[in-house]
Amino acid sequence: LADLISNASDAPLEADLPLSLLAGRDMRLVLGRAGSVRMVAPNGGQGDLVPEILWVREGHIYDLIGLRRGDKVLRVNGHNVFDPELLANAKDMLGQAEEVSVEILRAGQRRTIRVRVTGRG
Repeated sequence: LADLISNASDAPLEADLPLSLLAGRDMRLVLGRAGSVRMVAPNGGQGDLVPEILWVREGHIYDLIGLRRGDKVLRVNGHNVFDPELLANAKDMLGQAEEVSVEILRAGQRRTIRVRVTGRG
């Protein structure tokens, strides 16, 4: 049983995100409807603040990419999430990318979610 649990936590995290979810929308609104976050230090210590997921709304972006309550989002495509340019350019980045990596801290373990952007014509 311990091996099953260990292997499950090491399995790659993957998700699909339909491009239509982002069409013509302000990313702040998209994220605001997806759930709620608070800004915290990643390990409860010093350093840059990152968003910690407080709750996730089913069927919205946090849910679709597999984020859970308590996850701390560290980086998106290698960019620090506290960088204001990231949010300003997130829609363009997601619209042009075929895949986006979201680095998170879940239960003290760093994980990466590979998000495939789907629904291009």
